[in-house]
Amino acid sequence: LVVTYSIWKDNLYFALKKNIFRYDGNSVETVWASDFPIISLSVDRKENLWVGYLTGGVHKFCNTNFEKPERVPALTSHSVSTVLQDSEGGYWMSTLEKGVYYFPNLNIHNETFNDIVKIYTADADNDYVYTGNYQGHLNVIDGKTRKIVREHDFQSPILQLIVNRSNSLL
Repeated sequence: LVVTYSIWKDNLYFALKKNIFRYDGNSVETVWASDFPIISLSVDRKENLWVGYLTGGVHKFCNTNFEKPERVPALTSHSVSTVLQDSEGGYWMSTLEKGVYYFPNLNIHNETFNDIVKIYTADADNDYVYTGNYQGHLNVIDGKTRKIVREHDFQSPILQLIVNRSNSLL
């Protein structure tokens, strides 16, 4: 049985099994129910609550309504036991399976491709990411859905892509 707690936004929050409870000094109420056992509660420098799960990754909550939790995609199947934010804004997350992970910026997303390709260049505008590979293949990826929306094969290596100020690919 794991019980963890943290002071967040002037209240005591504690987790028991798959539930988070809030104690405001007078009463206790259930504020979050998870699909995974909760093993850690951490508060970062920006006053966000991080909830670590046994083999379920970690959620970040920005408000006490526990609405719209954010996940760290790289850790979805890990057991996150601690979240710390350093003085430069980077995050250190310890896991029970693979040690400690460092994320200098949580807005960076890793994309993998099914085919073995040598992406040589990439650029982006407000809506799309453009990648060109050594085999001459151009992909246009929607920045929100991360799906390929256009492709073209130039039959020769793409060594440079440039998106100008008017969001035109050169």
